[in-house]
Amino acid sequence: SVHLSVNDIARPASPSNSVKGRTRSRGDSLGIAPLAPLLTGDCVEKMFDSRYKTQKERRALKPTWQSNIYNFLERPTGWWCFGYHFSVFLMVLLCLILSVLSTIENHHHRAAEILYVMELVLVIFFGVEYGVRLWS
Repeated sequence: SVHLSVNDIARPASPSNSVKGRTRSRGDSLGIAPLAPLLTGDCVEKMFDSRYKTQKERRALKPTWQSNIYNFLERPTGWWCFGYHFSVFLMVLLCLILSVLSTIENHHHRAAEILYVMELVLVIFFGVEYGVRLWS
């Protein structure tokens, strides 16, 4: 069993605990301290720039199909997006109107037939749209 005391964790600087004028810490024995200069300053900035900056610039220059579809569905701007989302709204509204009409005796049979077809179309449509949203 290992017993640690306060003196083992926080040792004062002594000649045996010092390396070339700096205090030796517990991280030195684990090999962490020599990495400290690499994890600060220009080294980290260069690693970050080489990995992320070029991908960001490349994506900014040429958007992919995936990002275009994501923006179309999630961030609608422009007339095409408005037309698409408005037509989806109208289909759902039509289903609501048909479901109300199916409760009226005079329109029950005809509205129920159309409503059944519309609901099948909407289930398939929303299923495909959900898959496209997950992909994008």
